[in-house]
Amino acid sequence: MNTFSRCLVSLSLPVAALAIAAGPAHAQRVHFHDPAGDARVVHGRSKLVPGGLDITRVSVDNRPGALVATVGFDKIVSGDLFVLVDPRRGQSVALVSRHHEDGRTRNFIRSVSLTAGDITFSRVQCDGFRVAWNDNTAEAKLWMPPRCLNGGHYGAVRVGVGTEDNRPAHRGVDVDTAPNHPTHRGLLEWRRWIERD
Repeated sequence: MNTFSRCLVSLSLPVAALAIAAGPAHAQRVHFHDPAGDARVVHGRSKLVPGGLDITRVSVDNRPGALVATVGFDKIVSGDLFVLVDPRRGQSVALVSRHHEDGRTRNFIRSVSLTAGDITFSRVQCDGFRVAWNDNTAEAKLWMPPRCLNGGHYGAVRVGVGTEDNRPAHRGVDVDTAPNHPTHRGLLEWRRWIERD
């Protein structure tokens, strides 16, 4: 199971377990850090070595005009970035940016459905979603217009961030997640709900 799928499985944990991780605090903005050096990529056939898009910091603003996520890295390298956006009610989405070594990116949004343990994805057509990668600051900034999530009818959200390898032989292999769950490796620890301004 890749990072993206494990993050989604964490959405299906019992509500009581998630409530403990989510905490009582509410905010329009949330920041968290992830240790540098914890990202791993496959070298050769199966050996894991340090590398890939190593998440170091995340900032998310739930603004009236856009949800804005800024993800910082140890350095910019080739890899897939996803920001999972989970509203209190309605459909979750994944903001995806595939970044290649030559600077090309492919950006899209997927809706996420969890039913009876199965995870299904479908592409969301939504003008205005954009991603900017900045080598100088080693970060990616994602802007999602409200209409891309439940037609703009959502309030508080929580987010999880992950990266995967996008080299042809290792596409979809886990690299890093943030925030990391303290006891379930590879699962996200859902922090607090981010209210809308």
